[in-house]
Amino acid sequence: MKPIRWLLLASTIVATACSCSSSTDPIPLSALNGQWTPNNPEVPGLSYQFTLVLVDTHLTGSGQWSVGSQSGSVAVTGSTTDNAVSLDLTLGHDSPGTLPFLIEHFDGQLKSSSALTGTVTFSGGGGQQTYRKTGS
Repeated sequence: MKPIRWLLLASTIVATACSCSSSTDPIPLSALNGQWTPNNPEVPGLSYQFTLVLVDTHLTGSGQWSVGSQSGSVAVTGSTTDNAVSLDLTLGHDSPGTLPFLIEHFDGQLKSSSALTGTVTFSGGGGQQTYRKTGS
């Protein structure tokens, strides 16, 4: 084979190898932007979702919750360093002057562009939690 063909073959192989993404490529933090919901809500029958917005390393968000005939809003604040995520979630009642339904803290990792996995703590409990992305 002529040297030019070897060179073309080698450059094609290198270009093909470099075009594939590695499983160790970092997950872009922009993946945090969007709507999230827990896989295992902390209270039986509880349903909630929230939308996260990332600005620099700061996270803010809002959403809604419901359980039985009760409902309210979700307020989220947090931060991120690399793929580590820390969130404070306050599930408040819609009625002014009432105490929050639930306040929780989440520490975890952005495991994929659609999964946050870690530990959640709240008054009276805690455990493992995974939030899945349900929308952009």
